[in-house]
Amino acid sequence: MTSNWRARSTRTMTDRPTTGHRTVAAMTALVLALAMIASACGSSSGTTTHASGSGNAAATSGREPTGEKPQNGGSMTISVPFESDTWNAATAEWSQSGSLVASSVLEPLAKLNSRGGADPYLATSWIADSTFSKWAINIRPGIKFSDGTPLDANAVALNFNTYVHGALTGQVLGPIFKDVKVTGPLQVLVEFNQPWAAFPSAYLDGNGDMMMAPAMIHSKDGGATHPIGTGPFIFQSWTPGNEFKVTRNPNYWQKGLPHLDSITFRVISDESTAVSALQSGDVDMMLSQDAHSANKLASTETVVKDWDSETISALANTVPSINGTFNPLSDIHARRALAYATDRTAIAKLEGPGVEPATGPWAPNRPWGMPDNQNGYVDYDQAKAKQEIAAYEQDTGKSSLEVTLSTTSDQDALSIAQALQAQWAAVGIKTNISSLDEAAVIKRLIGADFELVYLKNYNYPDPDVDRVFWESSTVQGVGKININFSMYKSTAVDADLTKGAQSGYPSQRKAAYDDLVRQINSAVLNIWLFRTPYSLIASTNVRGLNTARDIPFGNYYPKTWLADLWLKQ
Repeated sequence: MTSNWRARSTRTMTDRPTTGHRTVAAMTALVLALAMIASACGSSSGTTTHASGSGNAAATSGREPTGEKPQNGGSMTISVPFESDTWNAATAEWSQSGSLVASSVLEPLAKLNSRGGADPYLATSWIADSTFSKWAINIRPGIKFSDGTPLDANAVALNFNTYVHGALTGQVLGPIFKDVKVTGPLQVLVEFNQPWAAFPSAYLDGNGDMMMAPAMIHSKDGGATHPIGTGPFIFQSWTPGNEFKVTRNPNYWQKGLPHLDSITFRVISDESTAVSALQSGDVDMMLSQDAHSANKLASTETVVKDWDSETISALANTVPSINGTFNPLSDIHARRALAYATDRTAIAKLEGPGVEPATGPWAPNRPWGMPDNQNGYVDYDQAKAKQEIAAYEQDTGKSSLEVTLSTTSDQDALSIAQALQAQWAAVGIKTNISSLDEAAVIKRLIGADFELVYLKNYNYPDPDVDRVFWESSTVQGVGKININFSMYKSTAVDADLTKGAQSGYPSQRKAAYDDLVRQINSAVLNIWLFRTPYSLIASTNVRGLNTARDIPFGNYYPKTWLADLWLKQ
């Protein structure tokens, strides 16, 4: 390559050019904008925040001894609360559970590291031109899909084009990608319509880049029921709503891995049932969203926590009118009143010990976070809440503030909604709770047919992936498809997103996203609550979880540590 091409490996917080551009809620926007909402609006099965300590390892049982030699063989059963409706990564509405299960078979070109950046994986390197508009990707030699097909440039280009032109993913990726060219047996050149410095950390290590075998892509159902990848395990069988089984890949490209002969992923949606199955030995590990379970079992089981990745809030719709009816949340004083009236500490306590309040999209101890006292969000103050209600009434001519909070019928979500209802009533706000099934909540959310909605979001390691949730271009109008759910348009926010997206300097990106948080907090688009307490709870003989202790797993990104798992006999 000529000298104007520069190798990149995404070192997140160093002050030199590395990443930045156009958000890829890739796999996201429509797909994750919908999938995320399903886990998001719904199923609060536990919720919470930032564990005490640094990064993902906080509040987690101790690291495994480094001197232990992994033992090969054995089968493991892992329970998950949800699954996917398909295993084709270009059409799947991934949940955290779905990405965990799929990662046993499918792998990305890059892997997420503990700094929130991307490290080489199926690709050995990626090289950008001086404008970050073109990226050459070099593929690791000698890798084959489990059906024997080589992972070469043609296969990688096919995957890129499958995602770019997919019925759902194409709506997000189509405008971004300009061309994908095969430039060598193990190299592809990806061109974008505008600079994208964050390409590695926002896409290459994400679930929108999981490599599928050509035979899978070309199959009648696109591999929806039979995934074929380069992963440590080979798909064996799937009983929808029940079990997904995989067996050891004897030709896996990472020598000596995997250690297990097989894994069975079992769908157990009820938390107490999953806990009982773990304690009885029917399952070896469970993915949990419940803080009480994690705290209760910490003394007898291995608990690995990621309580920092996903934020929970009551999100406000800011449009003046919803289907011809005045929207009280269009007035800034109404939104401020709700924020001041919300005792986040009390709400977090409902979720269990260790759950802390949130005041922004990213936890303070994460690379893109900032201290709570610097992000411009309001403190709990009932007197100020009443002042804002008076200002709202003066602005609108209304005699009182009445709002409707939409949520799913999940009991945990309803409990939070009722707690908020009581807190807001204490300052004179009347709250109507609209409890619906997930599909109805999703329909209202993307159609802007709501005032407030209980929502989980912003769990992506790179903020660039969250761009679609704030940019003005993703506001289409009430009754249409909207990904900027708050419907808030701001030239200042758009400027921050552009700067954060296009700069190759992490310090410039960080400054842009810090200002972005202050902008959205000033506008009070979210009544921040807490972060989801994702935990891996395992029997004490389960090993190979140190990577999960270091790298956030409460997100939709591939889990590249499944090959490390083993059972101590």
